[in-house]
Amino acid sequence: MYSDNWPAYIDEAKTLGIPHELSQPGVSQTNSVIERCVGDCKAGVRTTLFDAGLPACFWPYAGPCY
Repeated sequence: MYSDNWPAYIDEAKTLGIPHELSQPGVSQTNSVIERCVGDCKAGVRTTLFDAGLPACFWPYAGPCY
């Protein structure tokens, strides 16, 4: 899991036993990791919707499919 330093995320990662990396505020290199992941997911969902011939309102179903 990769997130900012929000305490709720840190606590949940510990509770679930998930390895957790933190970004550094103001350091664009650490934010770029998650920004790239979000961009990849958005592109994948768009492609899934386009291939299925569905409108954008179906994105909640295409996201888990991707």
